[in-house]
Amino acid sequence: MDISRDMPAFASLMNAVCDRFGRTPLGVNAVRLSFDVLNTALKDVTLTELSAAISELIADCGSVPTDADIISAVRRRRPHPLREPESWEYPPRTADEERESRRQYVKARERMMALRRSAGSMFQSIDDAVAVKPVPMTPEEREERKRELARQAEVLKAEC
Repeated sequence: MDISRDMPAFASLMNAVCDRFGRTPLGVNAVRLSFDVLNTALKDVTLTELSAAISELIADCGSVPTDADIISAVRRRRPHPLREPESWEYPPRTADEERESRRQYVKARERMMALRRSAGSMFQSIDDAVAVKPVPMTPEEREERKRELARQAEVLKAEC
């Protein structure tokens, strides 16, 4: 904003806001300070942007906005360069880059498979991991296990 061109319009805008909320009009020094703060924080701000931001703030909070509120509102209203979806896209890759990426992937996969082979696997397949397999017992151990289960059943019956 140009101080000689935009200061009177800015002063009338801010005094209209003060009048809207029943406050005394801002003095010349207060208007000048707000103008300098806004002009420093927002280098290329226009009176149109300020007016729209102040209108939004008045509608939202219903009180006289501070300079910090106005700065935040103007910044929120402006498009941010990193918010654009194309800003996050990777640049196109050449065929050589694609081949190199694929080659590195294949080498990494081979290293992982070699490590898996060298470490061995506890289970050969998922079925082996969940399969219930009988524990090998002699006939005497099996009879002892049946008696133990019968005793535990008797104890449970007695408790119930």
